[in-house]
Amino acid sequence: MIKWLTTEQVIAARMKGPEEALECSIEHHAQICRATKKEFMAGRFAGKVNLSVEFCALCRLYNTGEVDVLCNYNRKRCPLRGSTSYCCSAWRRSNRAFLSVLMRKGSWRDFKIAERKLLNKLKACRKR
Repeated sequence: MIKWLTTEQVIAARMKGPEEALECSIEHHAQICRATKKEFMAGRFAGKVNLSVEFCALCRLYNTGEVDVLCNYNRKRCPLRGSTSYCCSAWRRSNRAFLSVLMRKGSWRDFKIAERKLLNKLKACRKR
């Protein structure tokens, strides 16, 4: 049974700054990668996990809601933001793969592959 991160933990990580927000986002997506389909869907149905801003500390830190500064914080960009888009392509691919699962057009395996790629991209953002 997965003990999902709470929104309170996500907010607390955001308040601590970019490095804590990154680590929290890594843990969030690592949990999704570890979850079975049954665990993820049960957590999603219970409101304990999803792929939205609500459970992403990086989104909560960098996404101010203002279109001209979306995914920027203190003039710094979210490490996942693409040069031509507001959110990273890895997240968009994962989200699309999950929506395909919901519409019964895609596989759980494809979603997990997309999530693993997103997790790897997040881990690559760590300072060395």
